Amino acid sequence: MKTFLSPRPVNPLRRLRDDDGAVAISVAIAALVLFGVGALAVDIGNLYSVRRESQTSADLAALAGARELPGDKQAACKVAVAYLNDNKPGATGYGVNPGACSAGGALTNIVNITGDGLQISVRTPDQQVDFGLAGVFGLSHGATAASATVELRSPGRLLPFGLTSGCKNVGSVVLKAAPGPPGP
Repeated sequence: MKTFLSPRPVNPLRRLRDDDGAVAISVAIAALVLFGVGALAVDIGNLYSVRRESQTSADLAALAGARELPGDKQAACKVAVAYLNDNKPGATGYGVNPGACSAGGALTNIVNITGDGLQISVRTPDQQVDFGLAGVFGLSHGATAASATVELRSPGRLLPFGLTSGCKNVGSVVLKAAPGPPGP
């Protein structure tokens, strides 16, 4: 006849003090936190990258449109929109139609030119950036846009000037006259 050894009596207080497996739980919690921070860093970094690209597009568009000012506001608007579409990274532009510019040089929520034609503001359309890893935490996407403003001015009504070739004759040549009466 076989006899089975009965297990040794277990002290109930020892079970409460037993910390076997505590390291595994701590590592699992730390891994979740690190994964979450990494996911947010990657997705927010992607959002920042798209924002930076949008800002570059807006800057280029505003500078290109300003070249047509203070003269033809509608042409300035069309040039700005064309630059905006052409400088969006990727195969497609922002999808803004340059033909929609008004005679006053405005395109709702995209291009605005002041009445005197000395300032142009360009805003990129909102872009949605889909998140990949942060979806685990319920964040599916973020939105970003950028704007840039260029103002044509000179301090104290000073006009831009250039020297004639050869510089034998002392004097200056006005490159572009400022609007309005000459300054003092």
